[in-house]
Amino acid sequence: MKKYILSFLTATSLATLVYATPIKYSASVYGTGLSYDKSLIKDNGYVVGVYGYMGIGYYHSLEIGLDYTHINYKNNNPDLDQTDLTFVYTNYYFTKTKLRMGFHYIDSDDKLSDGGYTVILGAYRYEPYKWNIGTDLFYSHYNDYINLNGSKGLDVYQITPRIGFYFGNYYKYGSFYAELSGTYINHSDDVGFGKSFSSVEGSLSYFIKNYSFTLSAWSGERSFMVDKGGFVVFNLREKYKYGVSLKGGMSLNKNLGLSASVDYQKFEEIGNPNDVKILTYMVNLGYSF
Repeated sequence: MKKYILSFLTATSLATLVYATPIKYSASVYGTGLSYDKSLIKDNGYVVGVYGYMGIGYYHSLEIGLDYTHINYKNNNPDLDQTDLTFVYTNYYFTKTKLRMGFHYIDSDDKLSDGGYTVILGAYRYEPYKWNIGTDLFYSHYNDYINLNGSKGLDVYQITPRIGFYFGNYYKYGSFYAELSGTYINHSDDVGFGKSFSSVEGSLSYFIKNYSFTLSAWSGERSFMVDKGGFVVFNLREKYKYGVSLKGGMSLNKNLGLSASVDYQKFEEIGNPNDVKILTYMVNLGYSF
């Protein structure tokens, strides 16, 4: 994993030298608690991470995310420790167009998904503060995964189109942003829940003065999904059914921001007749330079 970090730092240094344009930086640190109900395997856990952003002039941006996850397992089973590393490059050269490409790597105690990676692609058209429409494409590969038929190796293909629009008056009563997305996932082999999965998600955000609030919900089926634009990859043998999320944020000053969120989801795990419920709560502190 060190070579990936060094590659990103080298690219960042070269970009700073090559582009005689203003460079904008922002960074955040966050912590997440995980609580499971009715799981035969998992008890609780946490995630800690850092995120960095560098905007290079008007046409380029680089993002990096580094997460560490620890999950306590039941019945004296070995706990899970996992590190996720994500790089994303975004290009804005074409008018009102955003093109993304990136890479997500997993270093995990889970032998089936250790060394797994995800390729990130995306294309969007937008009118600033009015609307946006586009699609994200993800390809994930797990070389050591053992499928139900005994074959080795798992490929996961995902497409997530989305559309969003703004409305309201920020200066009078606040502005809103509504977004609708759909996700289709296809597995190369059956890992226990079938090979095809689809879901629909909607969200509504409200912005007023220094505050923001977002409510989102989704329903359908998800397994080995890539979320949050590639920064979150679900790599364990589970099938998610639905979820809801509430997030609130505030600007403490022009450079410092604080946000908190709580998420509730339900999923199936192999060999468990009951659905598992997971409650996730996160706090994020961000600073822009």
